[in-house]
Amino acid sequence: MMNRRVDFWLAMLTTVLITFGLMMVYSASSVTASPTGAGPTLKYVVRQVAAIGVGSVLAAGVAFAGTKNLRWLSNTLYGFSICLLFLTLPFGIEVNGAKRWIGAGGINFQPSEFVKLTTLLVAAHTLSERREYIRHVETTLRVLAWTLPPVALLLLQPDFGTAAILMGSVVLLLMIAGIPYEWYILIFTLGASVIGGLVAVAPYRLNRVHTFIDPWQVEADGGHQVIQGFLALHSGGWAGLGLGNGYAKLHYLPEPWTDFIAAVVGEELGFLGLLVPVALFAAWVWRALRISRDARDAYGMYLGATLAALVGIEALLNLGVVLGLVPPKGLVLPFISYGSTAMMSHLVIVGVLLAIAAEARPAPLPAGWLHRKDSTDFSGEGA
Repeated sequence: MMNRRVDFWLAMLTTVLITFGLMMVYSASSVTASPTGAGPTLKYVVRQVAAIGVGSVLAAGVAFAGTKNLRWLSNTLYGFSICLLFLTLPFGIEVNGAKRWIGAGGINFQPSEFVKLTTLLVAAHTLSERREYIRHVETTLRVLAWTLPPVALLLLQPDFGTAAILMGSVVLLLMIAGIPYEWYILIFTLGASVIGGLVAVAPYRLNRVHTFIDPWQVEADGGHQVIQGFLALHSGGWAGLGLGNGYAKLHYLPEPWTDFIAAVVGEELGFLGLLVPVALFAAWVWRALRISRDARDAYGMYLGATLAALVGIEALLNLGVVLGLVPPKGLVLPFISYGSTAMMSHLVIVGVLLAIAAEARPAPLPAGWLHRKDSTDFSGEGA
């Protein structure tokens, strides 16, 4: 019978991050989200709670399904997510020149959030099936063959940030699996050339680079949000203005409950308060990596380590944008920013990690203990 242990630490850290996020979403949106200005509203908090509910159910289903079923369904899930991603091109809801959402009746869904996960599912499955041929170029080409269709569709939306994150995650997965070191230079050189070319041919991407270099020079054309984020962090200082007492959210910082919610955290809770989510994310990634280290097979190890890195990189890039360390990308802060699809997809990632943890190899017996003859060998790819 399959082990159904729940990794307490991962579940607890995720719960604390989500609770902290709900508190900050309410603080950032409760006044400005009211269309009449009559008073505080729970509009975005209610939507976020609904997404947490759906995401928790999905996470529980994935955790109980186990990694064997995930592997069996990976191609189907990948194909379904690709179809949804394709539908954004002819039928997508256009926002700021990009078609990234599909939906009806006021309910919108962003397929790109789930296509990152499904692509990593099939890529990890391919690598685990070809463990003996990791150093063969055919293995890398097979993984890239799964990756290029979603990346191409993302660039057509356009969603350059998500495409770059997905491609980077797949390259990281290849590195974890053990592709030859000499290939790293080739991959990074090609990647840098492609990214540079895509930035050069798109004026809005060049504008983001200019915004990163000197936002005051392009304040009227993309730099305003970055500047307001800086001002919010400066106003917060070390200890902050107090929860709910920030000014940036009062129509200075556009939609502060989304990708710039860290600026609200910094203004209201100060630099010390901003260290709280940073510490929580560090602990979350550490726990996820521990789960991947103890995975029962190569598939769990590859997938767990890559998903841990994916969430960590997304958090790092979001905080980097707010701090002015990287160009604006429009990425949410996992588990904290408002965003229904992002919340659900990140909870599904937690479900995958819980499934890996539930099937973990048993701890080694203390030195001097005799192993039973009928003890199970967990070192291979077996179920």
